[in-house]
Amino acid sequence: MKKNISLNEDKKTLVARERAKKWYWDNKERKQEYDKKYHVINSERYTEYRKTNKERIDLYNKIYYIQNIDKEKERCKEWIRNNPLKVKVRYDRTRAWYRGIKSSIKCSRCNEDHPMCLDFHHIDPGVKENTVSNMAAQRNMSGVLREISKCIVLCANCHRKEHARLKEEKLRSANVNNASTA
Repeated sequence: MKKNISLNEDKKTLVARERAKKWYWDNKERKQEYDKKYHVINSERYTEYRKTNKERIDLYNKIYYIQNIDKEKERCKEWIRNNPLKVKVRYDRTRAWYRGIKSSIKCSRCNEDHPMCLDFHHIDPGVKENTVSNMAAQRNMSGVLREISKCIVLCANCHRKEHARLKEEKLRSANVNNASTA
């Protein structure tokens, strides 16, 4: 008996859903116009809600993304295909921002200041999430700033010398450890 009730409820739900879909498609423009007006009237309320429930909204969005990752990736790819101008503008804006950062700094050892010669050297490679240039290419501005805070600025020559020095130190410490165990 209970199964019949749940089946009937499921049928009613499906019928109601289908009726709602039909109404939406029949009144799509009217609904969109109403939604725009409603959003304008209640924009302060929406803004306040987003401010007070930011963590909750972020958590919901992360969970939704994880549960629908393939669908979301496809949606993003589609957006990129449909909005090449916006993508280019955003890319150009990020590139200009990153170039601005690099043009305002100089090597911490030799004072070289040409932006194309400067590298970001991670002081502690263990906390490195990604390279700064990769994060800039991904348009992750907050990530770029977070990653830069873990680095020192070196020109290409000083950066190579620093890695050579670190490699020598590592080899020396390995030789000392081998000699002490023998």
